[in-house]
Amino acid sequence: PPPPPPPPKKKRASVSDPAVVRHALRALDVSRRAPSGFNAQPYRVVFVHGPEAKEALAAHCIGRNADRVLDSDCAAVFLADRSWGCDWDRYGRFLEGGGGER
Repeated sequence: PPPPPPPPKKKRASVSDPAVVRHALRALDVSRRAPSGFNAQPYRVVFVHGPEAKEALAAHCIGRNADRVLDSDCAAVFLADRSWGCDWDRYGRFLEGGGGER
């Protein structure tokens, strides 16, 4: 039988365009101010750019997502904040008390 094909070369991360990274960071900053219930924003964002950081993130991606991270100028990873909502008792007392009326 013929010999097996050589293993594929490891793909390297692209260099990020600083202008794209600045625009993405600005968009992320604006999104932080978007309204949500109780103004909670129940997530955290990890913003990744630069070859080393993108390669580290890509190592934990599933399927073609690794290639997308490596080819991107930057990647924003939204993570659920499991501690969000731990103050619901405080919100409930606030609402039951008339919303802070004195």
